[in-house]
Amino acid sequence: MYINKILLCLFCSVSSMAAFSQEDINSESFKFSFVPGNGEAKVIYNGKSHAFSFMLSGKTIKQSKTNGKSGNMEFIDVDTAILQTSFVPLPQPIPGGMLLSQLTEQQQRETLDGYVNYELAYLREDLKLKLKNSHKEWLTINSRLFLIWSFETERPPSTSETIKTFSGQVYFSAICFNLVLDLNTPFGGQSRLEPSKKFLAQIANSLTTYNNRLELKN
Repeated sequence: MYINKILLCLFCSVSSMAAFSQEDINSESFKFSFVPGNGEAKVIYNGKSHAFSFMLSGKTIKQSKTNGKSGNMEFIDVDTAILQTSFVPLPQPIPGGMLLSQLTEQQQRETLDGYVNYELAYLREDLKLKLKNSHKEWLTINSRLFLIWSFETERPPSTSETIKTFSGQVYFSAICFNLVLDLNTPFGGQSRLEPSKKFLAQIANSLTTYNNRLELKN
């Protein structure tokens, strides 16, 4: 698989203490939580001893019930926008020379670029989607590297009017511990791409990782 090949090619020295921390991160499994508030909401992914979160702002923020979605995928309505938050775990076992807690920028770039190339190939070759105006760019937000990627699709004539409203998708992808986090939203035509990117950038700006679990209020 694409990430396995990338990880096997990366190397960095690991002390015994770092190796212990590495094993701890490798075995993490994260659970989604949605914490609404007044004019904002917090999304939390809690692991056994790590966590990450981001904030959403808007007049109306609510989880969307979507049939048939994967367990690693959630949809949230933020005013008139639709946010999909999902994650893809890095393949296990992680090679001993790959220190997830101290990834270099080059290691992040190679891993994220390989992931996105794999996803685009899957859309084209397996789902047979006709993609156009595909684009990738790098952006560092609060010292965290994101790969921003977008594309538009040609919809068949039978597509419903609701789906026709959106012609493309834009993603912000970043590495969080032992997984790739995707924040994405649909957009309707090139004129709506930049506003959609701004929407995701505001969310990405609040992405925070923790070396502990976060307490959830009842």
